[in-house]
Amino acid sequence: DQKRYTSGLDLSGNVAADAPAALALASRLTAVLTEGLGDRCIRAVPRLVGTKEQGSGSGGDRGVAVLIGLQLEASNLERTLDRGPSAESEDAQRFRAFWGPEKSELRRFKDGSVLECVVWAKPPAGRQAESKRQPAVVTQIVQHLLRRHFKDMAPECSVVAGPVGFVSNLKEEDRRLWISFEAFRAHLCQLSSLPLTIKDVHPVDPAFSYTAISSIIAPATADGVSRSLHK
Repeated sequence: DQKRYTSGLDLSGNVAADAPAALALASRLTAVLTEGLGDRCIRAVPRLVGTKEQGSGSGGDRGVAVLIGLQLEASNLERTLDRGPSAESEDAQRFRAFWGPEKSELRRFKDGSVLECVVWAKPPAGRQAESKRQPAVVTQIVQHLLRRHFKDMAPECSVVAGPVGFVSNLKEEDRRLWISFEAFRAHLCQLSSLPLTIKDVHPVDPAFSYTAISSIIAPATADGVSRSLHK
């Protein structure tokens, strides 16, 4: 199953004044992200959550925050070139308006077609984890769409993704778990002695979706010491 990748967009830093305004914002966000991600996005689900005053003992309500959950198609995540309509078609102007003149560009292909396209930076080979300097393609797309269509709130938004990236407050043992898994996955995919080629490996343990209640504890070793499997 190549549909295990999930991503979340947290807009709690820029809350709407009330539920109707937040609902309208959520609807527009969902539409923009769905169009921009294209076949990378299987489903986008908006959610409204109440937030509390930071550091307020009374727990006063600040308003309503917007969360957008994305279910992504793993096979399309790392594509760095998105082809748009023909430069001569009626849809070309809308394509340029959606992505912006700084991102949309014309490209000629071997078959002679000239298309509007958007290009994303390719993460380095062998990357073990996403970083701010080397964001995943999906993160690049989401951040560009926020800057383009939601300029005022873009600086306050945060993207929480896995396994595309790490949650900002991820514990060190969970970070090491991801790095170990990526190394293991790469090793399996490079095996040449098997009759079938392993294209990809996806984790299923709750720890990889940040929903594990506690670390899995390994049975005691010969020295009588219990150790966490995450380590």
